[in-house]
Amino acid sequence: MSEKLHIALDLDDVVLDFVAGILDTVNRDYDANVQPSEITDWNFGQFIDEIIGKPWFEWLEEHAWLWGEKFKPVPGAIGGIEKLRRAGHYIEIVTAKPEWAEDATWLWLAKYKPRVHRLTIVPIDQETILRRFLRMAFPLLSFIAFAFG
Repeated sequence: MSEKLHIALDLDDVVLDFVAGILDTVNRDYDANVQPSEITDWNFGQFIDEIIGKPWFEWLEEHAWLWGEKFKPVPGAIGGIEKLRRAGHYIEIVTAKPEWAEDATWLWLAKYKPRVHRLTIVPIDQETILRRFLRMAFPLLSFIAFAFG
């Protein structure tokens, strides 16, 4: 029998297709053509602030509905999580979110139902603390997918 693992997954762009959801809306609403391959950093501002005319995180707060309407699961993520869980692994989603995005996160999870054991939401202003913690804690784990690493 294989060892059972505690597997931590980031939500954005590991389970939830964050970049595609934002770009679909920005490209449609602002007649832009920003491609996911052009996004090379978590800070969208450098890529879309000029297009949307304001800081992207402020824009995203005004468009919190995107979580339910535009943000789909990353292809293969839901099935992959189910396979890992069936294999007996403990699955946790770890994400950094501002307070205004917490409700939208829970609604997305309720809609797509990734079969995880736990969700950990860290306040966005504590993201650096989260990164340090993960670097210390998760070497004990065999797998981690963390997008802002």
